[in-house]
Amino acid sequence: MELLVIVGVFFLLCAVFFIRTVSKKKAVDKAVDVDKDDSYAFEAIGALFTAAERSFYGVLTQSLKDNYVLLGKVRVADIIKPQGNLNRSEWQTAFNQISRKHIDFVICDKDNLSILCAIELNDSSHNKADRAQRDAFLSRALSSANIPFVEFTAKRSYVIRDIQNELHQFLAQQSSQTPSADTKICPCCSSQLVERVSKRGKNQGNTFWGCSAYPKCRYVEES
Repeated sequence: MELLVIVGVFFLLCAVFFIRTVSKKKAVDKAVDVDKDDSYAFEAIGALFTAAERSFYGVLTQSLKDNYVLLGKVRVADIIKPQGNLNRSEWQTAFNQISRKHIDFVICDKDNLSILCAIELNDSSHNKADRAQRDAFLSRALSSANIPFVEFTAKRSYVIRDIQNELHQFLAQQSSQTPSADTKICPCCSSQLVERVSKRGKNQGNTFWGCSAYPKCRYVEES
């Protein structure tokens, strides 16, 4: 009698295991079928930029020299990441804060595509509380990664010289320019050193020399 009970329990466990295995396989097959299902219809959004963004993109293009690359609609998580000293939970929380956010424009060095500055074009929607909070977060996040964050107000027309003047201090770190006699060279990677201003910490407001190849090279020295 005891043997029959043991055998019965064994077959019951086998049946449960079989049912669960079949159920999982059906779920996987269903997920695969969704990928193969052509009943889902999509349509193109159209232009990558809004009319205001397209207008400003043209102005930015005219404002930049040939030694820069202008990118648009860049995911924030593609230009910054949580610091490596965070534990797994903290890292994931920090990543979630940036994973679904985008920057309107990013200016890069043409030679190595290092990021020189991030640009946001603010229309009237940025006056709303949630948008203002988002912009403030982006400013803090990019500043912590030493990436300049420049905000422009959307207008009907722009003056190219004004745009150039606003961006000059950030684009002066262009590493592909021909060094002059008084150019400072990074002792680590031989790129040019550019003068920058500390935006946080006890040295906030003080100037220092930083490598133009940042973030690939993080060499700094006192100004």
